Amino acid sequence: MQSKILAIDLDGTLLTKLKKITSKNLDAIDNYMKLGGMPVIVTGRSTVSAFRYFYQIEKYANKKLRYLACFNGAYIYDQELNKSYKNFISESLCKEIFSIVKHEKLTAWFYTEKSRQTKSVEVYGYRFRIANKLFKNLNTVKLDEKSDISSYKINIMSFSKTKIANVLENLKKRFENVLTFSLSSKYLIEINNKKIDKGYVVKFLADQTKISKKYISFLGDSFNDVPGFQQVRNSFAIKPKNKAVIQYATHYINYKKNAVADVINEYILNDANQVKLIATDLDGTLLENSTKEVSKIAANKIVECVDEKNIYFSIATGRNVDDITMIINKIGIKNKNLCYAIANNGSVIYEFKTGRYLYKQVIPAELSKLVFNHIKNLNQSNKYGHIGCYVHRILNIDRISGGMNTQLMGYELNFVQERLNCLSKDFTKNSWYPKDFIEINSDFDFQNICKFVIYSDSPENNEKISDYFFKEAKLNLTFTTSSKTNIEINAKKVSKGNAVKFLANYLNINIFNVMTLGDEENDLSMLKITPNSFTLTTSKEIVKNAANNVIESKPSILVSDAISQKILKE
Repeated sequence: MQSKILAIDLDGTLLTKLKKITSKNLDAIDNYMKLGGMPVIVTGRSTVSAFRYFYQIEKYANKKLRYLACFNGAYIYDQELNKSYKNFISESLCKEIFSIVKHEKLTAWFYTEKSRQTKSVEVYGYRFRIANKLFKNLNTVKLDEKSDISSYKINIMSFSKTKIANVLENLKKRFENVLTFSLSSKYLIEINNKKIDKGYVVKFLADQTKISKKYISFLGDSFNDVPGFQQVRNSFAIKPKNKAVIQYATHYINYKKNAVADVINEYILNDANQVKLIATDLDGTLLENSTKEVSKIAANKIVECVDEKNIYFSIATGRNVDDITMIINKIGIKNKNLCYAIANNGSVIYEFKTGRYLYKQVIPAELSKLVFNHIKNLNQSNKYGHIGCYVHRILNIDRISGGMNTQLMGYELNFVQERLNCLSKDFTKNSWYPKDFIEINSDFDFQNICKFVIYSDSPENNEKISDYFFKEAKLNLTFTTSSKTNIEINAKKVSKGNAVKFLANYLNINIFNVMTLGDEENDLSMLKITPNSFTLTTSKEIVKNAANNVIESKPSILVSDAISQKILKE
């Protein structure tokens, strides 16, 4: 089972609107535990209400749970060791927050150690009667300036979304270095000590159990769950009220009442060995390093998967669609209706069946021009050695299948060609569609560019150029690399991982049933999202850490070995 720990939020996730756990959710959690899974409630709630659900699950499953995380991780209980881990906001900071609450005439409640022990909550605000209704299971104590209010967590509420937004912005400006802020709704700010959030809980669980975060999944529905989403490979946004939460999760679950049961049954306990879509990188993965061709053994196994087992196949690369088309033709796949091209690091998804683009994301023209000017100025200054680049435009459909040369446009193209030839003498011969090299001039139209590839003359200069773009240029774009002397630039949020998720959703395939293969940093995003991810023992450490399966193999043979292990099971 790929998810050994399942971190579950309460409100909006495990609980119904009536604050109940459905029998279907309890059944699914019970089955998950019987198979050795460890469910962990991770909530912003107090210990009083959280323990109630903790014991309900234990009673239903007739098995002890180990961990419970409350107050967004400020209180974590380890039942096996009978030990609590506590983290408080200092009294001085709490009193500063209290002064702001009082001045702004807001409602706030403070979860102190005293209130935890007495099953109460300390509340201040002109809507005190409403607070009494909110805390049915707690004794509501009125707060004043004399109270000892060092707290696990502070909640600030207003029925004005605008006021909450303004207060949150001001609090962040003043306390961002010492406190953590999140929104559990548009009307409620949650405050914890610095670095305490649901992501901290995930790291704590991984550290305590010695289980890699690769094998931890997280279910939630609001912004206070986002730090948890960001720490794990498989995260599930459960029909969030604020749709912006969706972008941070691996999966979006569009149903709510029995969402936990659906996730456990359809994703967690689903047969992850049943691969329905293969997405493989090209250079260093599918192609042999020396010849830049697909090995016969890899080609034969891909053909068997697609033509005999009806498994979808996609090449996911930084290259353009024309190269992908050429290589798929060389592999010899007959049923191209099952083939897709994820090109330009995920900027483009092309469907061979229909001969159309499913997805396109370009860099805004003004940003493209700015990138080019940075490249040109750096090269002319010679600050970081010789620099050149080429750009990928969205190809016209007729150039993909019409047999005509495509155009490769760039700056200092002679230098770029030298760098390409350093990769392999057969690089442009065996795996590049015929291209006309065109030098960019002052009249160049920067529309419809989806990727820049910058080439430098050494790995050392490449690192300096990367630092320049990150620290000085500060462009709102995505930067990756696929070799020691190149930098690849795409539009913001473009990645192979996002493209694979888009394609899997389009084909109605669970991400657990996707196989991804890659060897470089621009493959990280797709290696992280599925248990069936493969790389080489010779890959960088950062890449090996992202993949679930690290094989002692070599390029092209890696694809063959992975298919044998997961699909053909030879």
